[in-house]
Amino acid sequence: MVLDVLSALAEPTRLAALRLLADGGERCVCELMARLGASQSRMSRHMQVLRRA
Repeated sequence: MVLDVLSALAEPTRLAALRLLADGGERCVCELMARLGASQSRMSRHMQVLRRA
């Protein structure tokens, strides 16, 4: 379990997304995409990895 979390956070885009979400406020995927320069499919994949971790 800890290894899954660390592996998920080792990717810079996922870590940046988590930092944006850390304040507890809601963010839409379109905002994360714009702030991180990621496509919708890529952002969706990153969110999936974070949820599973």
